[in-house]
Amino acid sequence: MESKIILPNNKKIVLYDKEIMEFCIEEVSKFIRKDPKNRIIFDNFKFEHRYFNPYYDFLITVLKYTHEGCLIDKDKVISSHDDNYFSIKNIESNYNVIEKPLVVPKDDILHTDYYYLDHEGYIDDVNILLSITNYYQQHKYLSFIILLELSMMDYKICEDYLNQDNKDISDYLVNRLGFMKTTINKTVFYNK
Repeated sequence: MESKIILPNNKKIVLYDKEIMEFCIEEVSKFIRKDPKNRIIFDNFKFEHRYFNPYYDFLITVLKYTHEGCLIDKDKVISSHDDNYFSIKNIESNYNVIEKPLVVPKDDILHTDYYYLDHEGYIDDVNILLSITNYYQQHKYLSFIILLELSMMDYKICEDYLNQDNKDISDYLVNRLGFMKTTINKTVFYNK
């Protein structure tokens, strides 16, 4: 499948989905080579983004590129709301899909701690809790972020998700990828 990356100058580049991460790495590398200060900018950003690969997030939020035809939902456009948030819109209507801009998955915002059950979120296979606070329908937003980021890091996850009949992202994370889902009342949902 294909999607478009739109540069800040509105030039559109059509890429196969599995090429997007490579493109992100190349573009960030070009940015770094332009000026020695750019290395510091990226290194500071990368330091705050250790759980997920930082290149896509940097391209969208700092370099202000836009991704049209998101990997996990071809009807969506992902752009920068500001340096800490993604904006997600429907392609056709240019209408915000998610009421609040989505948090870019920085380690301190995601609470990437070894898990403790006083946050709503997801626990990965090495017991790290991924959680964001102050979000209504938190699992909906967080599951989108997690699947998008994992799909960027491993396109096979994207292909597998798209081939599922059930498109509930939270179910996919639990049933196919082995995450455990936690709730505020300390309930844990997991695949047997």
